[in-house]
Amino acid sequence: MFVFNNCANDARVLKEAKTLTEAGYIVEIVALLDKKTVPDEEKEGFSIHRLALNPVHLQLIRFFGNPLKFALAYLKGSNSETEITAPKKRGRGLFGSVVMRMRIWNRKLRKKIIANRQAQFEHPSLMHADNRKLVLSAVFSSPAILSQVLFFAVAYLVFRSYRLGRWVVIKSYRYIKIGIQRSAKFLIQKPLKWLLLPWHKYFTYHDFYRKAMSWSTLHPADVYHCHDLNTLKIGIELKRRQKALLVYDSHELYLHKNRIFKPGRIKQMILERIERKGMNLADTVITVGACIAEWMAEKYKVTTPTVILNAPKFKEANEGVKDGVSLRSALNIPQEKFLLIYSGGITFNRGLENVIKAVSQIDDIFFVMLGYGNDDYLASLRKLIIDEEAQDKISFYGPVPHAEVASYLASADCGIAPIMNICLSYYFCAPNKLFEFVQARLPVLASNFPEMQKVIDDNDIGLTFDPANVQSIIDSIMSMKTNDEKREYYRGNTHSAAMNYNWRVEEEKLKAIYNRLIEAA
Repeated sequence: MFVFNNCANDARVLKEAKTLTEAGYIVEIVALLDKKTVPDEEKEGFSIHRLALNPVHLQLIRFFGNPLKFALAYLKGSNSETEITAPKKRGRGLFGSVVMRMRIWNRKLRKKIIANRQAQFEHPSLMHADNRKLVLSAVFSSPAILSQVLFFAVAYLVFRSYRLGRWVVIKSYRYIKIGIQRSAKFLIQKPLKWLLLPWHKYFTYHDFYRKAMSWSTLHPADVYHCHDLNTLKIGIELKRRQKALLVYDSHELYLHKNRIFKPGRIKQMILERIERKGMNLADTVITVGACIAEWMAEKYKVTTPTVILNAPKFKEANEGVKDGVSLRSALNIPQEKFLLIYSGGITFNRGLENVIKAVSQIDDIFFVMLGYGNDDYLASLRKLIIDEEAQDKISFYGPVPHAEVASYLASADCGIAPIMNICLSYYFCAPNKLFEFVQARLPVLASNFPEMQKVIDDNDIGLTFDPANVQSIIDSIMSMKTNDEKREYYRGNTHSAAMNYNWRVEEEKLKAIYNRLIEAA
């Protein structure tokens, strides 16, 4: 399997790997190495190999950020900027020898003084003997010792002069070095960043492609399972070289996903060509929803991909709910208040701004956002909450361990999935949080998009709304809040829905695909 992330928390990849391992397949995942992960990891019967990336544009930027370091490494014959060499053994040198001789002379003199004191103790007549006189007599009575003392004095003066000169040289070097580095930074490094960083993803993908191909050459496989479009090129090339089977697993419409910066027309055309080629060459194509599957089949004129939902593991009612783990108790929310919950990534275009505006206009309600998010975006949401004067109605609750998610969700009255229609991938999505709400036996409020609308209507587990319309969100929340009978009816229907939308059902589809591929091969 190839995946362009660290594969530490990619639920779909990990679930598929575990399923195939339990089915008797040997599964190896090739992922990215970062500061939070280790290069090689064994996990639930399968292995994860993470590749450290060092794309060429980052090498150039680092070089011109510290050119002296690289120049010295080159002059020393270093083959790599990260090469670690053992420290060289150094001799004592002149001053080291002087210090050593001074220590030996001092040790001999101390022995003479101790012997004198012992003689004073044994012979009372010598009690007033002066140790200082002893030292001076020892020095001036011996020409050898006197010459050593004079040598040490001269050596000390030279040594201090050497230290002063060395300090001046080091300081000068440092100022020169800082000047060169700052000049390189502003004159070369910053323009390079401006020119190259827009192509950061391209260079990074290329580095991953190159290293993944090298790794796969040494570790050939019978089936290559590529997750998302950014790994598909690897699978295409390996299928051509090794005559292996190729499985393309599209987690979303990659060319039409939520982005701050949209790809240019040329990039879009290149990526679309790669996906078209991969879908025609792949032995099996998998995706996460029926709407996406139909769109891909029509777009690329191929057989409709197999749908394997990104559903969580099946849970019995109240399974995994721990005593004492509750949002109401953690946040001191009164029982009479209607508790609305959102779980997952707290990012832009998830419709959270409109939900905040809606909640601010409803009485006796408390909205909790459970998950992680960018600091800047969280700050903007907090500012919005203050502007809407809803501080006592809304709270952020950071990410919780996966095993405890069910406990926190079960303590709520209703779950909400307010996805915005800003791209095709979002419009056709069936987010994992929707199925997590079902497994927690929560009624659902979700955006009125085709895939989510179908799940909710077919199972009668909640209501939909227009995520761009604040009044529509208010109406759906009020309908769920004020009608206890309807809410309990939706909650009751989630029991049968939980039986249909879980990984236990979806993993059988995956096993059937692989069994069919192996039999056909």
